[in-house]
Amino acid sequence: MIKRERPGMDPAMVVLRTNAPANEIDYGFIMYHLRDYLSPRAKLTQLIKSGALVRVKRTHLDCILRN
Repeated sequence: MIKRERPGMDPAMVVLRTNAPANEIDYGFIMYHLRDYLSPRAKLTQLIKSGALVRVKRTHLDCILRN
């Protein structure tokens, strides 16, 4: 789930909010849209710790790959 936009929003959140089909987004969607960052996983961690992202849904593919 994504919080509402606020002034001075992180550029990564602007990209995610612009491209998100709904308020709920999954890990694959985030990794695809953060692919231009040197370390997309580190950026995701930063967004979660800052409170910009509340939760990330697991994708079905993630579940298959983990087993």
